[in-house]
Amino acid sequence: MPTGRSLMRRGMLVVVALCGVGAVIAATAGATRSATPLKINPIFTYKKADRTTYLYNCAKTEGSVTLYTSTSAMDGTLKPAFEALYPGVKLNTYIATGQLVPKIRQEEVAGQHIFDVYNDAMGNLSRNAQYFQPFWSPAMAGVREGLTSPYFLASNGYVFNGVYYNPNLVSPADVPKTYQDLLKPQYTGKIFMGVDTQAAIMTGLLGATFGRNYYLKLGEQVRVMNTSGRGIADQIIAGTVPMGLELSSSYYKRDYLDKGAPLRLQIMNPMFGTFQASSISKHTDKPCASMLLVDWLSSRAAKGAIPIFATLGNALPFKGSDIIPFSIAGQMPQSKWVIKYQTSTEIQKKLGFKNWTQLYAYWSKQYAQHFING
Repeated sequence: MPTGRSLMRRGMLVVVALCGVGAVIAATAGATRSATPLKINPIFTYKKADRTTYLYNCAKTEGSVTLYTSTSAMDGTLKPAFEALYPGVKLNTYIATGQLVPKIRQEEVAGQHIFDVYNDAMGNLSRNAQYFQPFWSPAMAGVREGLTSPYFLASNGYVFNGVYYNPNLVSPADVPKTYQDLLKPQYTGKIFMGVDTQAAIMTGLLGATFGRNYYLKLGEQVRVMNTSGRGIADQIIAGTVPMGLELSSSYYKRDYLDKGAPLRLQIMNPMFGTFQASSISKHTDKPCASMLLVDWLSSRAAKGAIPIFATLGNALPFKGSDIIPFSIAGQMPQSKWVIKYQTSTEIQKKLGFKNWTQLYAYWSKQYAQHFING
């Protein structure tokens, strides 16, 4: 296998780093709606004991709800569970990663208000009155600080923590144990990354933590491939690459614990954490179905979405619970994990940026320059 900077980086479009890869359109549903003034519908703050029954009966008269999300498991796992629990309420979906936010912005500018609920990583799009409707959900009281507001409610998350490797190609003793180890000569060209949105964020976090020189040297060490983090994990399992950086801890659960795949994880501090959150369009004409879906996506009930997210290995947003719902053998306990969250104002202020959007744009540009095209 060749080492050093890979020619796979050359000629790749910078827009790939900015937008991510692997957009998958599951279904684009719902008619274009005419623009309407924002009204505070009491449905969005309904607090009576019959809340779920009330919302469901109303949602059945609406018939459907349209969700825009980056959750890849939505159509195969979550959508069938929602529709089985609430027959008569069809869940239409559009599933994408980097293309999700541009699609919403383009539609809203054109006055095409198609989505009812948006569920995506916090920070990818400002959650305020520009696009969204304020609401209340009983799940809000149970989530960690910073994971809810009148405009959003976290549902599930991901932790990116360390290096994945194929034990058939690399012995545990030969795997880097710290982020400083990644710079050692023996790892040059043997650690792979993708080009999805999280790659720019994680490398940016490492640069903010260890300094500019570290960032530039890391760019010389790793090999970037035109695929997502999931694609890198698949290649590690297939044995075509030995190690990968910027991969979700959920892969350990889904691929190794559940399937016995040759995919192991060496944890390193600090870690990067991100949470998905749900928001409701201020132009929705399906208020009951929208509120029902948002409640369900953050529900810990036996038939809610949270038990499903747990089986998938996703991080959980609730106070007092472990950040991920499984253990990683032979690694430091979760109590010692240092997790820096994507939307941390501490990082923004340290680097002199006013908001997350500005910081992400900067990190994306740097990743394109020093990791992809450098």
